[in-house]
Amino acid sequence: MRILWLSAEKKALYWSLIAIIVTTVLSHFFIRGRFFVCDEFRFFGVIYRFLNGSFTYDPMLAMLPGYHAITYLFAKIFQVDTLNGVRLLTTLYGILSALMFYLCAKKLNLQNAPQRTIDYFMLPVLFPFIFLVYTDSLSMLFVLIAFYCYLNSSFTLAAVFCGLGVVVRQTNIIWAAMIFLMIYIDNYSFSLNMKGIKCHIKKCWPFLALALCFVLFVLINGSVAYKDKQAYPLILSVENVFFSLNIFFFLFLPLNIANTRKILTRLKQKPWLLLICFTLFCIYMTMFHPDHVTNKPNFVLTNIAIKAIKSNLTIKVLNFIPIIWALLSIMVCTFYKKSQYMLYPFWLLLLLPLCIVDTRYYIPTLTLFLLFKKPEARIIEWTITAIFYAVSISLFAMIIITDFFP
Repeated sequence: MRILWLSAEKKALYWSLIAIIVTTVLSHFFIRGRFFVCDEFRFFGVIYRFLNGSFTYDPMLAMLPGYHAITYLFAKIFQVDTLNGVRLLTTLYGILSALMFYLCAKKLNLQNAPQRTIDYFMLPVLFPFIFLVYTDSLSMLFVLIAFYCYLNSSFTLAAVFCGLGVVVRQTNIIWAAMIFLMIYIDNYSFSLNMKGIKCHIKKCWPFLALALCFVLFVLINGSVAYKDKQAYPLILSVENVFFSLNIFFFLFLPLNIANTRKILTRLKQKPWLLLICFTLFCIYMTMFHPDHVTNKPNFVLTNIAIKAIKSNLTIKVLNFIPIIWALLSIMVCTFYKKSQYMLYPFWLLLLLPLCIVDTRYYIPTLTLFLLFKKPEARIIEWTITAIFYAVSISLFAMIIITDFFP
């Protein structure tokens, strides 16, 4: 009965905690009986070898061994050497990342923070991997700590945690660059002046040091990918950009429908946007051809979807409708600060060099969209939460029961 006397914000936080705890316990319980899921055997194999004194790395992995080294240390401390034990450690990373998301969201909007935290935890492109031996939970933990430090004006710490994020996944260098630019925009808007630039560099030099270290790594290593360099060539590819908009359209369907009037008004005010839409349609029709070997296996749902899109010209043309509608919907969404709109160009910078279509690449962009976007009407917010829950639980059940993988 004591909960009845809590404030609205504390009630929301209370029920959010219950939802996350119950979902976590049940999910971890049901995944315990499942053997290796997809690439889990590679990630767990490295950690297991570390625990047994063999510090050799899997030549088929492209990321730096940050996740494996950190998880090895915690596994050593807590004497964990089983698959389910390491899964539990990864789940703890996911819970901590949800806590950091809440703290970030609280800085921006206290009332909406609990629900957005549930949205983050149940984000379908992230949720299944919170309970598997994958790098995404730890990667997002470091990224969100970095953004929390940025929101608290602790810029040196933000750069440090960006660096830790890069050691887990090299693509996190994008968010270091974004935070560096956001700090400048917060102080000097979009104007360029030498005095402001000098002051900014003096205040944010750790980000430049991180960038220098990353460039040296790429030059010495010969590639952004750490080991499996041939499988991850650095080429411009539009497939992930378009497919991420596909995912956005369906996950945020209530928002995209609610934005209809704003979209039509924007098109009426700026008819030249139609020319951009037509240009993007031409790019999509001529350049959307996912053909990487990783996108061949039929047990991966993402691969099934892109094969269906490619299989028929009519389907491919019709598929552009949700893509362009998602883009127009994003254009009319409002964020808390103008520096946060830098998410959009960095969305492109993250995905354009990636030739493998993989929805896990969209985790940080969709997370930051949830963090930065101002609240909508309650019916829209709750419907999005319901969609996230339904899709995430369905995907997770599919992993447990079948051989399919997101």
